[in-house]
Amino acid sequence: MSSDQSSSYGGAAYIDTAAIASNIKRLHAAAPDSEHMVILKANAYGHGLAVCAKAALEGGARWFGVAQLSEALELRKIVGPRPRIFSWIFLPTSPLEEAVRAGLDLSVSDIWALDRIEMAATQTQKVVNVHLKIDTGMSRAGATAKSWPHLCQVAAKMEAEGKIKVVAVWSHLSRADENTPAGLAQTKEAGEEFAAALAVAKRAGLTPELSHLSATAGMLWHPELRTPMVRDGIAVYGLSPNDELQSSVSLKLLPVMRLQAWLTVVKKVDAGRPVSYGGTWQTPSERWLGVVPLGYGDGIARHCKGAHVRIKTSNGAFDAPIVGRICMDQLVVDLGEGEEAPARVGDVAVFFGDGSDGEPAVEDWARWSETINYEVVTRIGPRVPRVEVSDKGRQNGDE
Repeated sequence: MSSDQSSSYGGAAYIDTAAIASNIKRLHAAAPDSEHMVILKANAYGHGLAVCAKAALEGGARWFGVAQLSEALELRKIVGPRPRIFSWIFLPTSPLEEAVRAGLDLSVSDIWALDRIEMAATQTQKVVNVHLKIDTGMSRAGATAKSWPHLCQVAAKMEAEGKIKVVAVWSHLSRADENTPAGLAQTKEAGEEFAAALAVAKRAGLTPELSHLSATAGMLWHPELRTPMVRDGIAVYGLSPNDELQSSVSLKLLPVMRLQAWLTVVKKVDAGRPVSYGGTWQTPSERWLGVVPLGYGDGIARHCKGAHVRIKTSNGAFDAPIVGRICMDQLVVDLGEGEEAPARVGDVAVFFGDGSDGEPAVEDWARWSETINYEVVTRIGPRVPRVEVSDKGRQNGDE
């Protein structure tokens, strides 16, 4: 049995907090003249909100951003009264009074949001920090160019009344990770639309101290669009926004998550035996199979093709392909032929990591699953424990 098994669960995601600090330092060096907002949305891209927030604070983070208001309220409880926390998704029925008391910065794209924030400001007797959002080509949240002047005018009136303070204008680039003519043209157009929106806000009497347009891709690959603040997203976790354009290695980023599990079954199976649901794969000869206790209920894509894990034993390490259909809680790997079992129950199966032991990378799983690296890590389920690894050989549980 492996000595580093951290819990009674079948697998664990090990989170390298030193890598988070290193990546934050690297991003600050790439845009030294901008304030940096560390994005922790979606459970810190699947890495664990609490452990990543604490590591980012130690790495010098002064701003955090999360999408959902519930995430922001949870984050405030984790980190205390500082740093600043920005949230951009809430409903008219959301507990904005609680958010205002927690000192959260809130995004506004429409008049209804200003009206709801005014109610919260009146009830709490507090001034609310607001980031006005302009749509620059995502067609998601954000005021349109036609509705933007009115939004700015209403916001300026509320600011004069002491209900809000417009601290920033912001937007989101939709194609900053594309190096195609169409992608570059769209990013250039978005920058021009953002500049025009800032001018409209100024004419309305607003003087926000900050603006933020670029997330990781824009910050790294479009320096001309860097604003007083940039948002550090996927790169905090050691992953490139577009590995084909520039890999995480070339960006000098350190992967943060290592996902692994422990074999629960090792057995020799006759030739011609079906494996898993539907019998889509049959043993081509007498061979050893292993069962790994993670499945699509833990975020392992059921439809992935050609995937393998790295099996680590006392005699060395080897790759074992996943065979048959991935189940909800487990999957089967082909351990190969031989008289003696090539692995034992309790040996480690590494899904992905930093590659130091020859294991696959997150980008490999993105390719096998026909998706992007963002989704691979973000979809790792909450029942998988997140285990802090801050120094080699030292681990601290943080679920």
